[in-house]
Amino acid sequence: MGSGPKGEKFLVLNYGDNTVVGELKFSQNYYYRWFGWIGLSLLITASLATALFAFYNRYFYTRLYTNITRNMPQVAAMVLNRRGKILHANDAFLHMFGFPSDSFKSHHWNRCFNLDSHKPIVDFLKSASIHFGQTEQQLEVAIGNSHINLLAHSYPIVAANVRLGMLVVFGNITQAIQADRMINWALVAHNLAHEMKTPLSTIWFTLERLRQETSGTDILSAHDKHLKSIEEEIRRLDRYVKGFMKLADLNPPNLQENNLNQTLQRLLETYSVKLPETIDVQKDFADDLSNSKLDVNLFTVAITNLLDNAVAAMKGKGTLKVSTYMAQNLKESWVCLAIADTGSGIVKEDIPKIFNPYFSKSDGGSGLGLVITKKIVEDHGGRISFTTREELGTEFVIQLPVPTTSRGEFHA
Repeated sequence: MGSGPKGEKFLVLNYGDNTVVGELKFSQNYYYRWFGWIGLSLLITASLATALFAFYNRYFYTRLYTNITRNMPQVAAMVLNRRGKILHANDAFLHMFGFPSDSFKSHHWNRCFNLDSHKPIVDFLKSASIHFGQTEQQLEVAIGNSHINLLAHSYPIVAANVRLGMLVVFGNITQAIQADRMINWALVAHNLAHEMKTPLSTIWFTLERLRQETSGTDILSAHDKHLKSIEEEIRRLDRYVKGFMKLADLNPPNLQENNLNQTLQRLLETYSVKLPETIDVQKDFADDLSNSKLDVNLFTVAITNLLDNAVAAMKGKGTLKVSTYMAQNLKESWVCLAIADTGSGIVKEDIPKIFNPYFSKSDGGSGLGLVITKKIVEDHGGRISFTTREELGTEFVIQLPVPTTSRGEFHA
């Protein structure tokens, strides 16, 4: 082994009389350079592939989100990546669950759905994540003071056999379920009321005959308390029958443009006659109230039910406040009516039952008053909600849509 003047490596081999000099052309530096260029090329290729995949991934999700927002504006939808982080959600999703805008981005879905009332949604998302297939489930979720029924769907997002994430869609089917229940209850009420009406009339007539025939005798004195008990039960059943008849006979409202303030003023003048002096009625009517479309007769029934409940909750003493005001957002305007009492409020476990048929805490109540009120309000295209605090009172709020021709009257 020898070295040339420039440090080249060469090898000298002796084969007898022959001498061969072989130059070694390879060098460590030479191969290191090759390995360096190959490694750099691989790194650049991997970086480009990663960037391209990220761009494709973002483009895919953006297109998907755009389609969701454009084609399903009334359906709450969110897009999850394969790790469960929320990448996109539409306005309906934020509105349905009360999430602030952009507060959910890059967070795992379990950081958003972290309340006890979210448990049905959490269970659904866990199951959908494990099975990673198209699933459908009906959920009942408590949001605020109300329960809503959701139809939840999950759709896997796959491209080129690569699992990218999941699309989750929530549809609010509360009104559809309630409408179906109302139809069923109305049919039951109609049949039951007619079946009960005749026997009750017969029993009442028989009771009166017994009283007439035993009037002034010892028999009436001996059995008078039993006859009174029968009379009270007949009256109670009669209230149920009348409630059934009201529910069954509710026709679609005949809507005419009216001023809610004037309707309330007439109603309160009539209603105040039966109020005890220990109840103070306060009125706060907005001067700029737009007209709304009302069936005055039906709407009077709805408001009277709310007033009756407020008076019963205060047990004859307190403040009853009736107020009207305007509310609006970028798309809609509403005429609002609030009826507040200073009664005992509604206990937490009873809140979900308030609009259920036959649920009542009042002595002699049929449990149909709020059911009828809710149906009348919804038949007017409105909605009803309430807030309550135990021992402080309850406030019911009715919102009615403002007719297009009347919207110009409202100025924020």
